[in-house]
Amino acid sequence: MKIFSVWVAGMLLFLQATAQAADLSAAATDVCQCLEAPYKKVSEALQRLSEAQASGNMADQATAQGEMMAVMGAAERCFNALPAKYPEIDKSKALQDKVMKMVDQQCPNPAFAR
Repeated sequence: MKIFSVWVAGMLLFLQATAQAADLSAAATDVCQCLEAPYKKVSEALQRLSEAQASGNMADQATAQGEMMAVMGAAERCFNALPAKYPEIDKSKALQDKVMKMVDQQCPNPAFAR
């Protein structure tokens, strides 16, 4: 009976770790989805900035910044939904750090790619 109890406890720990890993992966995927539009705008803004600097036309950069702010509002709403979906991660800085490492690998910030 004692062996069975130890086995059950081990299986519960394994299942909890597996579920947590799945939650971390799902959370990282959700964060990447929240970042998809802003990252696209960042890439576009970086391209526009490069072109504006080359031509001396900074008005185009101002337009890109305005568009970027609208996209950031949508991303913020997306991020605000994540704590309710992943309450365990929301409560743990260590788990948040793990998710962000996964995010860095799955969808790196284009602003840092240059």
